[in-house]
Amino acid sequence: MPPSANATRELFGRLTRQARRTSKNPDAAQVHKLRVAIRRFSQALALLPEDMPGFRKIQRKLKNTLSLAGQVRDADVAIKLVARLKPAGVKALQARLSRRRTRSETRLLDSLRDLTVRRAIEPPAATAPPAQDAMVHAAKRLFKRGARAEDSKGLHRLRIAAKKLRYTLELLAPHTGRLPQIERLQSLLGAINDYETARRMVAEESGSKKLLGQLADQQRKKIRQFRRYWKSHFEGEDNVRKWMEDVSHAGRRAAAA
Repeated sequence: MPPSANATRELFGRLTRQARRTSKNPDAAQVHKLRVAIRRFSQALALLPEDMPGFRKIQRKLKNTLSLAGQVRDADVAIKLVARLKPAGVKALQARLSRRRTRSETRLLDSLRDLTVRRAIEPPAATAPPAQDAMVHAAKRLFKRGARAEDSKGLHRLRIAAKKLRYTLELLAPHTGRLPQIERLQSLLGAINDYETARRMVAEESGSKKLLGQLADQQRKKIRQFRRYWKSHFEGEDNVRKWMEDVSHAGRRAAAA
């Protein structure tokens, strides 16, 4: 069965509460929690009919706010990873990154002022996609993206697919035993993306070639960790078959609940 109206409203309630907390204290932890809250609510919306009143307006607003929050988090990630490597000239580079973060934070706070949904969310359950279909679709997308994750673009797409599968499982089948594996996969891909983000921002802020090389070395280590984990838990016919069986079973249980 699709997420209930009550469950969807609860996710929106969590999102609005987190938006208020972030407005009062937009530090790295609160911005991260805001992004997670947006993604979870967005995934609930993705399981509802697109002709729901205000659907596209909600989606556009969430996408914009998520993008702005992402810009703040990108700066936080770059500042953190640069500090860990302690390159020459780190103070000047961190000052430039901090100024960039401040500008992004201002835009995010402006966006949070009107993060509201004006109409109650009452999805017509009969037309929403069944839980099993949604979960199987999300799992198939993960494996399809995984087969093409050869470069940074492919890894980024796989990371998004992992997030969507995780939030779909959390919403529709929170007790499935597959969640820890997808959470670990998401963590590994997130670390790779963090170094990609830091490299881009350091280059844009005229960081040294040595620092960029260090960040690239660290990213390659994370990619190797991901490859080993993917091969062990996701790659191959047996892993794919077991995953799809488990997801289908969890979907049937969710539909019968």
